Amino acid sequence: MPKSKSAKKALKISLRNRKFNLYYLGQIKRLHRQLKKLSSKDSKEFQTTLALYYKYVDKAAKKHVLAKNKARRLKSQAIKLAKFKKIAHQKDKKK
Repeated sequence: MPKSKSAKKALKISLRNRKFNLYYLGQIKRLHRQLKKLSSKDSKEFQTTLALYYKYVDKAAKKHVLAKNKARRLKSQAIKLAKFKKIAHQKDKKK
């Protein structure tokens, strides 16, 4: 346990920041799982979930929860997932 007053304050702040960091990371994971489950890029639900995913990734990068490049990589992977889903959806329609 911290002894000095400033160390106690630092501990309090780090615990508060940890709570926020875990919240952002949890939201990002939850939304990523939702994106994987949704059927195609054309669906309105997919678009809204993707926009929300972008929002949380950008906010986490801004608050230094994620590194900038990690945030870019996550968004890029989400777009690739969307393109893959759209291609798979079009192939299903042709059959």
